[in-house]
Parts: sequence; structure tokens; C-alpha cells
Amino acid sequence: ANAAAPGVAPAAHPLVAASLALTVINGGVIFGWPGLVGLLAQRGVMLSPAELGRMFTFGALAFSGTAPVSGAVVDQLGPRTASALSGLLCVLAFAGLAVRTDAAGLTLAYAALSAGGFGGYLASLSLGNSHASRWHPPLLWPK
Repeated sequence: ANAAAPGVAPAAHPLVAASLALTVINGGVIFGWPGLVGLLAQRGVMLSPAELGRMFTFGALAFSGTAPVSGAVVDQLGPRTASALSGLLCVLAFAGLAVRTDAAGLTLAYAALSAGGFGGYLASLSLGNSHASRWHPPLLWPK
């Protein structure tokens, strides 16, 4: 009932969980979205510092938090379909950013952009590494 994934020792599970938690916690540090405050102000979007912080935090958490979901989508549907779905999510996010000026709408749009962006990145990486070429180094360990 408590079977480990093939090739993954149960002792590695806490390490994987800690790694995912640290990624989620530290995700907000790497984003430059607070620089977009000036662009929002030019559009007439005046949000409080708390609303801006919440918006950027949800976007950063969506980026890190959707990694397992994006990986499962790539594994189940393949990188081309995952890339198309990620692109569609980004298009919807851009549409939301274009038409919404309230904190809730912008928060949802930033989160969707983050999730779609990460999914597209992961799908592209998977697709790029799926074919041998002189531009890709050999695998570190054989399958």
C-alpha cells in the first residue's frame, strides 16, 4: 500500500518534499514583477501595497506550485500538447491583464501567466531533450 516510485528510495521522499517547499517559499524572490507597478500606475490601476504584494505572491506561488501539475501534464499528454495548453493559458492570462484593473482579476491573471509560463518552459525543455543532437550533452545516467 505504501509503495515507493520505481527507482526512488523512500528515504528520498523527505528530501523531495523539503526541496519543493523551499522552491515555493523562495519563489517570490526571483521575480521582477514589482517593477510592473509603474506600468500599472500608467494604466490608472492604483492598488494598495498589500494588494500588490498579494498579487505578486500568488503569481510566484503559482509558478513554483504548479510544477508537479505541469510535470504530470507533460508526462500524460506529451510535450507538444502540454505546450499548446500552456500557450492557451498564457493567452487567457494576457487577455485578463489587458481588461482587468481590479486586484482580484489581476491576481488571477498573474497566477495564470505564471502557471502557463512554467508549463510552456517545462514542455519546451522536455521536447528539446527528447531527441539526441550534438547540442545536448549525453544523459548523466542511462535509462
